[in-house]
Amino acid sequence: MRWTSMILAAWAVLLFAGCKMSPEALCKRQMAMYKAAREGQGKKLSDDSVKKKTERCVEKAKKLKESEPKYYDCVAKCTKDVSSWGQWREKCGKGCAKEKK
Repeated sequence: MRWTSMILAAWAVLLFAGCKMSPEALCKRQMAMYKAAREGQGKKLSDDSVKKKTERCVEKAKKLKESEPKYYDCVAKCTKDVSSWGQWREKCGKGCAKEKK
């Protein structure tokens, strides 16, 4: 099942590569990577916890998209290009920091 999810995620990234990622899609992808990383460490996240974290992420992403569009665009594009939470933290979190105001 895990491989199926990864293949579907990769296919979706290729399909929507030219489209800008919505805050909802951005956060859903980030949370999927975060959840996989936590589970890889033996730490299971409850569905309720994932839902709450995703909702908070969407709120923050919407504000960020308005206040710092260059940074948001960098993070959104980068999120499409990475496949793990570790890659996201390094490439998107740190890599896009130069776009912050």
